[in-house]
Amino acid sequence: MDSETTSDLPSRLGRGPVLCLSGLDPSGSAGLLRDLWALQRTGHRASGLTTCLTVQNRRRCASIVGMPPGYLSDALACLVEEGWPSAIKIGLVANEAEWEDILPWLREARSQHIPIVVDPIRVPSSGGWTLPPEVRALLLEEILPLGVFWTPNIPELHWLTGQEDPLDASHQLLTEGAAGLLVKGGHDESATVWVEDAWIEKSGEHRFRRTRLGGPPRRGTGCVLSTLFAQGLAEGRAPRVAARDAGDRLSRLWTELDPEIPRH
Repeated sequence: MDSETTSDLPSRLGRGPVLCLSGLDPSGSAGLLRDLWALQRTGHRASGLTTCLTVQNRRRCASIVGMPPGYLSDALACLVEEGWPSAIKIGLVANEAEWEDILPWLREARSQHIPIVVDPIRVPSSGGWTLPPEVRALLLEEILPLGVFWTPNIPELHWLTGQEDPLDASHQLLTEGAAGLLVKGGHDESATVWVEDAWIEKSGEHRFRRTRLGGPPRRGTGCVLSTLFAQGLAEGRAPRVAARDAGDRLSRLWTELDPEIPRH
């Protein structure tokens, strides 16, 4: 990052909030509103930037609109005037231009050793829209070398790498620069009693089980798990511990949200 871009950036890392960059789901079921809800319910400071506006309800997504050019970088500049966040979680970023807008700030955050968690959302859980293909190239060429953490589900792993086997795909991303991966297991429909998430890093693999809740699938589960993982990193927990605790916290939050939901 050149000196003109960084001249007004704070020089010291403060103990700030978890900063969430996510799309705005008007139903509150996923995206930024759900991220902030999760952090508030678990007692952590939160701040957030809207990366895109969506036309959707709890059942379907009709369309997605990106933010005006320069908005994200301007908003980030304003936020960090009061100090850097303690961790950054990135959800749906709608297009290549928006990623390029925030990329200098992500590089600066990494230079200050701030953990960054990327949830590589390709499609909203309610469907109706798909990420432009050029974003995949940017993620692999610009974001992956930064040494960030990733929280893909199994379809997203396949989309990023082309690998059918999730473990092979994870090791490919690790080789190319990922700091570690929390692979979300909710899409494994063969598991009816448990959801098994996997923490994968160069030194090994760890698996964590949480009870699969009954009833229809719940939107926002992946968003919240990624956010709670970022929270654990912000609290100074080792990545493997943060990954395990994220699943435990998610289960408690979902039970609190709807205490009558059945458990298998």
